[in-house]
This record gives sequence, structure tokens and C-alpha cells, in this order.
Amino acid sequence: MPKKAIIYFTNVPFSRRDYERYGIEWWLNAGFSVTVLDVGYFALPARDPKWDDAMYRNDSFDLSVLRRKSELKRYRAMLADASLIVDLTTAHGHSRWNLPVLRAISKSKTPCILLSVNAYPGYDLPLAQSRDLAGKIDIFLARLKSADPLNSIIARLPCRWLGIEPANAVVYGGRRSRRRITTVTTDTLEISGHHMDYDIFLDQDSEISLDNTAVFIDQDLSGHREFVSNKAFHQMDTEQYYRLLRKTLERVEKITGLEIVIAKHPHALSADPERFLPNWRIVQGRTLELIRRCRLVIAHNSAAIASVVLNRKPLLLVFSKDYIDSSHWNPVSHYPLADALERNCLYLEDIAATDDDEFMADLTAGFDPYIEDYISVGPLHREKLWPIIGRALDEHKIISGLSIPAEQKPVGATQYQPGTESLGELR
Repeated sequence: MPKKAIIYFTNVPFSRRDYERYGIEWWLNAGFSVTVLDVGYFALPARDPKWDDAMYRNDSFDLSVLRRKSELKRYRAMLADASLIVDLTTAHGHSRWNLPVLRAISKSKTPCILLSVNAYPGYDLPLAQSRDLAGKIDIFLARLKSADPLNSIIARLPCRWLGIEPANAVVYGGRRSRRRITTVTTDTLEISGHHMDYDIFLDQDSEISLDNTAVFIDQDLSGHREFVSNKAFHQMDTEQYYRLLRKTLERVEKITGLEIVIAKHPHALSADPERFLPNWRIVQGRTLELIRRCRLVIAHNSAAIASVVLNRKPLLLVFSKDYIDSSHWNPVSHYPLADALERNCLYLEDIAATDDDEFMADLTAGFDPYIEDYISVGPLHREKLWPIIGRALDEHKIISGLSIPAEQKPVGATQYQPGTESLGELR
């Protein structure tokens, strides 16, 4: 008889935030054991051992790090006996890196689900999304330089030729989360869910006192693991970036009278914020709390934008031209965000020549279409993601022995009713 066990495959270090948003506690409360298998050392290009410092562990679940794909053999019996496998290594489909993982899942015959809930602007656009012809040429040359012929071949082969079975279910969030995934077929169950940050939003107290703060969401541009591991990344001028950023933050202080707080990136590998922003309080690991308590958010591009939108916080979106031009990946992760939030592009390099009205314009534009595109299609109800997933898996007999924990059953059709921060006192 199969054990009541859930197996997660991940290719990035499992963090405290992952523990919260990937439903670990929900499965534990439903009577299942949980094991996380970190396969990043062979399923993610340029895995840096320093990233392991970000791992989160506690006694409620097991976490194992596999250094070589041959180690998957040791887990064959565990995978075959599990109730469900949650595959976090597959974003767009199969590749040379996650191929051993997908084959191991397929051989186990255990049901597998994919999560496609946390879409973000630009993820589904081609890299050629650029503002001019020169940019398109630079992108083409950069892609040639970093091309991986073997991966290109494998990614284009049909899954069945490679011994990969289709996923049993896929969970979607907003309208734009319905991306093409090669392991999703017409036989795959589609589950309508929502962005995982909405669960965190539901956990918040309904009443909270606001601080007179403006929060800058730091991205650790000189040390973030996704940036330093990018083959095509060319280092921007870090000192110039922070010099312009300081001037921008000082101007926000002068206009609004708010205290600036730096929300340091949770996976930051550098001490650049402490070095270049010494005049402001720097807090790490509490970004969502800082967003909720503040009166204004300043950001470039961050996964926390979803929380900014859900909390209806005025958002000053500002980019660095130097950073955007430093990599062929950057235009598609910045310009679509401005489009999604219905903003004009505001650059650090141009702020000195921008008047106050233009500088602080449209700080709450674009929130409603962003929610439908990237948070959830249709009205947001006060029901968390994993009860939605669990009920669908149970109803379609993908998983057996599941009972939804009483305290996490649907709480009715009460719809999300957002408030909107007033800008009246900010200027």
C-alpha cells in the first residue's frame, strides 16, 4: 500500500519562503510526510555552492541535496511509493538539465503536478523584445555566444521519445500564467488557482498600523544568483548605479517626508547595500511585512511586486538604463512590467531632469489589469491555493487518502476587497 508521502523536486535552494508558499505545512496537516529533493547541482546550470546558505530546514520535513544525477537511483523506491510528486524544476518544459528528473518521475508511475501560478510580466515573451534594431542585433549575438546546441536539440524532441510522461495536473494563476509547457498535454488536468503571494496576503491581519516609511526593494544587482550565473551578463557600473539610486531616494525623502527603508534581497550575496546606502536602515528577510506597513514602495523589478499590487501600495517604478543594457535578458524583464502597470519608463539616469509631477505620477495605475493577468482570473475569493489544489486532485482521483484539514476548508465566497493607499499626504 502506498505511503502517504509527498515528494518535491527543486533546482534552487529551498528557502523559508518556499516552505510557506509551496504548501509544506498544508500537506503535513493533511497527514502526509514531505520530502524535498534538491537536484540543482545537475538540473540547473551554474549552481553555486554558496547558494546553499539560503536553505531552510526544520524537523517537520526531510530535505536532501543530490550532487549527481546518478544519486536519483537511491530514491526510486521512495518515488514509486509516494502519493504525489510536485515538480518545481519544469518552467517551460524539458531540457538537458531536468531530463534525468523527468525520467525518474515517469518511471515511478507516481502522479506529478506542475505549478504555473507565479507568472510575471515578460516571462512569456521572446528575448528579441527590445526597443530598437540595435538591441535585437545585440540579443542575437549574445544568444549565439551562449548557445547550448545539445539543449536546443533535446528541448525540441517530443517527450515520448525521451521517456517522459505528461504531467497529471498543472496549476495556473492569472491569465498570463497559461504558458506553453512541453510536459502538459490535453490529458493534463488544469486547475485554476492564484499567485502564491495571495496566500500570504490572506494570512495578514485585517488591521495594521502604517509606518511613515517608503520601502526600496533591493535586488542585489551585483550579487543576485540569477544575475551572476547568467552567461551573457556584463557587469554594470555598480558605483554609478548606487550614486544615482542615492539621489533618487533622497529626492523621495524630500518630496514625501517619509523615512526610507531598504528591503535587502533575501538571497543577497553581496554587502553592496550596506556599503553604498549607509544612511538608511537596511532590513533583510521581512520584505512583505515592510511593504504592508509602508506608505510608498520604490522598485525596479521584483517578485514582490505582486504583494505591492495586492496591498494597493503606491509604487514608484524606476529602472537603470545601464543595468537594462548590460544583458540581453533584461529588456524582457523590465519593459513588460512597465507596460503591465501602465507606466512610462522612468530611469535613474534621467531623474535629475524630471520635474516632481512627472517623477511621482501614476503611482497606483495598472493594479486591476495586473491582478487578472498575473494573480488570478476572475474574482479573488478568500480561499488558499493548496486547498484548491488538494480538492481538485481528490475529485479527479489523482491522489487518494486526502482529507482537507478542517481549518483550511473553503471559507465561502467572500471576495477580496482591496483598499487603496491615499497619496494625499505624501506630497
